[in-house]
Amino acid sequence: DAGTYVAGFSQMRNDGCAPRDMSPQALTSYNQLLDYVINSLG
Repeated sequence: DAGTYVAGFSQMRNDGCAPRDMSPQALTSYNQLLDYVINSLG
C-alpha cells in the first residue's frame, strides 16, 4: 500500500534535524528528495 510508504517517508522527513543528523544544506536536499518521493507515491 502506497499510503504506508508515504507515512513512513513523511516521518523520516519530519525527524531530520540539523546539525544533529547532518548539515543544514544536506538536510534541505534530503527533505527535497523525500518530498519528491512522497509526491510520486501520492
